[in-house]
Amino acid sequence: MQMRGLSWAVPLFSHPAKPADEYDVTDMRNVDPRWQPDNFEKNVEAVGKPGDLAAATGVTVSQPALAAQAHHEVA
Repeated sequence: MQMRGLSWAVPLFSHPAKPADEYDVTDMRNVDPRWQPDNFEKNVEAVGKPGDLAAATGVTVSQPALAAQAHHEVA
């Protein structure tokens, strides 16, 4: 399965994310718009939604995320 559109979320899912200015100046997050102020907060909120759904339904975080990806996948 191809993970189009979610590659930016991997660092957010894999460990606690920090804003771009908390990483080394050579880190790519300092130039990636998704890690800049305002965008960063919105992305952290969006990534938290599968976790909220998982907690409410008693499944793992990956299950709703993969279900959403499979639902939106173009054949």
